[in-house]
Amino acid sequence: MGQGQPRGDPGVGPGRGYRLLQPLRLHKESPLQHPVLGRRSARRLDEHDGIKSAVTGLLSSGLSGYSLEHSDIGGYTALDSPLLKYHRSKELLLRWIELGAFTTVFRTHEGNIPEVNHQIYSDRETLTHFARFARIYTAWKPYRMER
Repeated sequence: MGQGQPRGDPGVGPGRGYRLLQPLRLHKESPLQHPVLGRRSARRLDEHDGIKSAVTGLLSSGLSGYSLEHSDIGGYTALDSPLLKYHRSKELLLRWIELGAFTTVFRTHEGNIPEVNHQIYSDRETLTHFARFARIYTAWKPYRMER
């Protein structure tokens, strides 16, 4: 770490908030994402939402000096209205688990409407997939701990 940066647990620090707190942060979380894989013509989704934007955010923040970042596995913000339905599918959750294993925090989130989203405990295949990538995440701990 450079001079003037706080030492200690990189998982502790202010969350989203006041701009003058940013130098105190050692870890950054991507903004809350809708649980979508990417472009869907009927929903007009593009690279600015879902897992595609999580990847862009992870890469961009690294280039901006935030080397420790993650996004919630599976996204967070589901929508369930007559006009818009963004529900986390099994396929999306499996891909986001794979992505999460190579970030600094391997954290799932049920989302704001858990009952409409596929969860890691929804079926045996998903749970087995999650366990496999949790082992991968654990295996590269020595690399994450290097300073």
